[in-house]
Amino acid sequence: MERFTPVRGVPEHLRGFVDLQARIEGRELEGDEQVALLVVEGTSSYVAVFLDAKGVFDLEARLSEQNAGIAPADLARILEAASKA
Repeated sequence: MERFTPVRGVPEHLRGFVDLQARIEGRELEGDEQVALLVVEGTSSYVAVFLDAKGVFDLEARLSEQNAGIAPADLARILEAASKA
């Protein structure tokens, strides 16, 4: 996992990943939303996960649709951060 950050703090070169996930989820971003950026191992790609109930809902299933998984420790960190958001 790369980081947790408000959307406004996402570096420019990673912002497209956040914007894409926002469009997929039908979100209008204000900049204060908390997001986790997951590194897709072996690539230069990321998966953005918004740290709220909608963003983490069924995360493992969404990743498996893309033939991806998440380490249990990383999933626990995301769920913990989402519960505090």
